[in-house]
Amino acid sequence: MGLRLATAVYCIFLSMSAHAQSSTPKGWFLHDDQAPTLTLAYYDPSSGNVIFAATCTQGYSDTIIAFYPEAALAEGKKNVELALSRSASRLAFDGAAQVYSGRYTIDGQTSMEPELADLLQGGFTLAVDGQEMRVFTATEQDSAHIRKLTEACRG
Repeated sequence: MGLRLATAVYCIFLSMSAHAQSSTPKGWFLHDDQAPTLTLAYYDPSSGNVIFAATCTQGYSDTIIAFYPEAALAEGKKNVELALSRSASRLAFDGAAQVYSGRYTIDGQTSMEPELADLLQGGFTLAVDGQEMRVFTATEQDSAHIRKLTEACRG
């Protein structure tokens, strides 16, 4: 739980620090300034907020996936199933939905296996307890950021 909390707080920090920059990233951006910890964040093009992040430590496959919906799905802490899918490919894992530093967060731990790497690189639909929340895609420019994370964190 400590790693998950640290990841959530770091992603909130990323969101706030992006607003302080003159140019907020749009779409996927790899934050490698805290290496060996790497965070691939998705910045919503309209708001500039981080709404999805994958965090891992270079050389290790444990990966924290965090999603920041606009509105809370429930009061208090709730156990949920997170799923990333595209066509016949689906990766599901346990997660928790709760408020961290005033922002509603849904996060869970999985591994940077080929299936997760493929979903991140090829685009995916994120679902929480079977409810589709958002579709994430990557441009060619985004692919370099995604590839660097998936290659660095394959244990």
